[in-house]
Amino acid sequence: MDVDRLFLIACGYEDNGQEIRLFLEGPNPQPSFSRPRGVRTNLFYFFVGDEADAIRAWLSTRKAWQVLRVPPPYSKERGIAALRIARSWSSGPASPLFRLASARRIDSEEHRDRLRVELNALIGDVIENPVQPHEFPDLQLVEDVVNTAPLHIELATPGEVWPQDAR
Repeated sequence: MDVDRLFLIACGYEDNGQEIRLFLEGPNPQPSFSRPRGVRTNLFYFFVGDEADAIRAWLSTRKAWQVLRVPPPYSKERGIAALRIARSWSSGPASPLFRLASARRIDSEEHRDRLRVELNALIGDVIENPVQPHEFPDLQLVEDVVNTAPLHIELATPGEVWPQDAR
């Protein structure tokens, strides 16, 4: 199995911990760096067991290919976790992450775009200079929530995000 070639023809992938699906645009995809990324399609390769483990090992050393990861659907639990992480990564009141953590919502598509820019910069920094092993998955979780959460809806109440502050 040539994982390098597989990721050059893929437009997305999902990993649920037991299996990996590598999504393709069509039945005969050509290698490309410019196709849409993070897309779930009806055509896919399905990997389990040793093959899935080999892909995970390959991805662990090539984090830039994470851009093809298809985010899981939004859930309130993931939203709460993302708000906590956003609060710890925000760099002050001008930060889109600070606004997300404070308002507990994504206010507009412009806000979502600003969050993506800030998260991309932070993820790039963590890939280049990892400090703690949880940093990259934490930022990926926030990125997934930013990409899948509804607009203008409170993702969680203050008591759900910071239960000790709700006294």
